[in-house]
Amino acid sequence: MPNLYHPERFQGSLDRRSYFEGWYFKIAIEEPKHEVIAFIPGLALGEDSHAFIQVISSKEGRSWYVRFPLASFHAGTNNFSITKGDNHFSKDSIRLSLHQSDLDLEANLTLIDLQPFPVSLTCVGVMGWFAYLPAMECKHGVVATKGAAEGNVRLNNRTMQITKSSFYSEKDWGKSFPSAYLWMQANCFSDPSTSVMLSIARIPYLGLRFTGFLGFVQLRDEMIHLGTYTNAKIVSLQSTDQEAKIVISKKDKLLTFTARMGNSSHLASPRNGAMQGTIIESVEGNLSLSITDRNARTLYTDESGLAGIELYNSSILQKHSAMEAHKKV
Repeated sequence: MPNLYHPERFQGSLDRRSYFEGWYFKIAIEEPKHEVIAFIPGLALGEDSHAFIQVISSKEGRSWYVRFPLASFHAGTNNFSITKGDNHFSKDSIRLSLHQSDLDLEANLTLIDLQPFPVSLTCVGVMGWFAYLPAMECKHGVVATKGAAEGNVRLNNRTMQITKSSFYSEKDWGKSFPSAYLWMQANCFSDPSTSVMLSIARIPYLGLRFTGFLGFVQLRDEMIHLGTYTNAKIVSLQSTDQEAKIVISKKDKLLTFTARMGNSSHLASPRNGAMQGTIIESVEGNLSLSITDRNARTLYTDESGLAGIELYNSSILQKHSAMEAHKKV
């Protein structure tokens, strides 16, 4: 239970089966040149137990999956620290040395000015009290809503001295990703204090299925929690495999999210703990946010490039969201 209040830490154990756990570190590089690099370390426990690191580069326009023996995985017990061979992730740094036939990567990065997502007994991070429910198919944690990374990255004969960037980190653990979901995240708005994440999914629990959501909007002077566990409601949801528009009500506000995919890459995703699924993610999409009051007066509007977006079977969400809204009328 103590680790529950520290979602960045390893939540599982190596003797589990049909289990996965993965961290997501996204670095939107603004200088020297615009590029997004994401690192996804994790492990899969089952018939083909192993550790892995997935890498995404918007400049290269692709992703890589690097396998490691499970024995190479080590996690800190009282802090956030994961190691796989010569590769290390901690709350302060990322050190990578990944080499295979189509990938030559060295990274030495320092993480600074990280802003953790608030966690309390009554609201356990971005999942709220849902984090206490056992046997959920997938749990989610936001580690850092924003921050920066500085240092050096060498990727396939390209060397970058990163001097200005936007950093974001989250994670998932459980058995499988949802059968249908959408996810969007951005923190490269014209207002650098803004950070946004929203995820909506079909969630199985105790033989039932429902459309649940979680997320947040972090502004200069306000953190707006969004989720099934709050009083927020999905007003409308429209989605194709390239674009999604969601309107959510929260107290006296209406929040409109419009996400558009950019160039995308394929990633491995978990099914019953095995990394046998495939999803598509864009790390250079576009996400716009508009907040109005009940009188349609605009309170906030901005948009971000270099946004992370996944729209997996999201048309199913549109169908069920419309059905559930009809039942409430």
